[in-house]
Amino acid sequence: MKQRTLNDERFRDVSNISDDSLREWRAFLMKQWATSAFGFLTAVDPTTIRTDGKTNYVWNTTDEREKINDPEKPFPTWLYLAALFWLMEKFSVLGVEKSRQVLATTAVLAFAFHEAAFKRSRKTLVSKATLPEAQEIIEAKIRVPWGRMPPWIREMLWIDDKPASKIRFPNSGSQIIAVAENAAVRTMRGVTASRVIVDEAAFQKFFDAMMRSALPMAASIVALTSADGGEVGGQAFIEHFSLNNRERMTPFPIDFDSFQKSGELFVPAEWAGELANL
Repeated sequence: MKQRTLNDERFRDVSNISDDSLREWRAFLMKQWATSAFGFLTAVDPTTIRTDGKTNYVWNTTDEREKINDPEKPFPTWLYLAALFWLMEKFSVLGVEKSRQVLATTAVLAFAFHEAAFKRSRKTLVSKATLPEAQEIIEAKIRVPWGRMPPWIREMLWIDDKPASKIRFPNSGSQIIAVAENAAVRTMRGVTASRVIVDEAAFQKFFDAMMRSALPMAASIVALTSADGGEVGGQAFIEHFSLNNRERMTPFPIDFDSFQKSGELFVPAEWAGELANL
C-alpha cells in the first residue's frame, strides 16, 4: 500500500538531523512502541515539535468536563491503568466496576487502538446501548486522539475515516466495529472476534445474552460499568463476575497519586500476588 503523506502545520520535524537518520529513529520508536500499549500511549515523540509549544505527547485524550478552555490532555501514567492493561492481556474475561472520571473506558479503547494498529487482523466489537452511542464513543476515544498524533505516526498507523460504525486499519488489516446491544447479540453469533468491549454493561438489557453469545466466539471480553444492580444488565453483570460473592475477591491496594487519595482494586485472590509484582 502506498504510504500517505500528511502536511500538518501543528507539527514540524526536529532539525539538524538527516532524513535517513530521522527515518531510522522513527523505525526504532515504532518497534519499541509496538511492544507496550502503555508505553505507546504515554510516550513523547522526540522527532517532532509542536508549533504551539506544548509537549509532544503521542496520545492525547479529551477532558470532557465543562468550562475547560483546552480539553486536550495527555494519556495519564496512573498505575491502575497499567494494571488494567496487564489484566486485559492476561485474562480472557474481565469485568470492571468503575466510577466517573477514572478514564477506564478511555483506557480500554486506547488499548484497543494499539492492539489493532500493531497486530494483524484483529477484530474488536464495541457495544453500547444504541448504535449512535457506540459510534460516538469510537469517534471520541479513538478517531479524535488519532487525529492529534504527529503526522508521521498517523501515516504509519493509518485509519479510514468512514464508515462511522467501523474503524479500518489498512496497514494491519484490523478493524474496530461499533454495535448496538441488540445487534451485538446477532453479530456475536455470526463472527469470531479478537476482543469484545461492552461499555456501561449494567445499562444494556441484553448483556446476559451478549455474554452467552460472546464467550464461545471471542478471545477476550471486557465489560465495564458504573455499578447499578437495579438494572437488568446490572444483575447479569453481578452474576457473571461473581460480585455477589466477595469471599472470592481480595483487595489490591493502588496509590491513586493523580487523585491525591488511595484506592483498592478488587481482584480474584489468586491474581493478587502477580499484580503485586507489576
